[in-house]
Amino acid sequence: MSEQRRGPRVPQVNLFIQPARGFKSPIPPRYLELVLIAFVVLIWGAAGVGIALLFGWHPSGGVGR
Repeated sequence: MSEQRRGPRVPQVNLFIQPARGFKSPIPPRYLELVLIAFVVLIWGAAGVGIALLFGWHPSGGVGR
């Protein structure tokens, strides 16, 4: 007769294997990182200009004159 286990069965999971990636970008990761950095800098720059305008900065450039 075979020996029966008692208690709940616990699944065995190998944590050293990387899971399959569901999303594959056509851009290499290095260029994607540079694009994201440029996007964040652009957003922060726009926010900085907006805040400076709220605090009374009047850039010279002939706009609005």
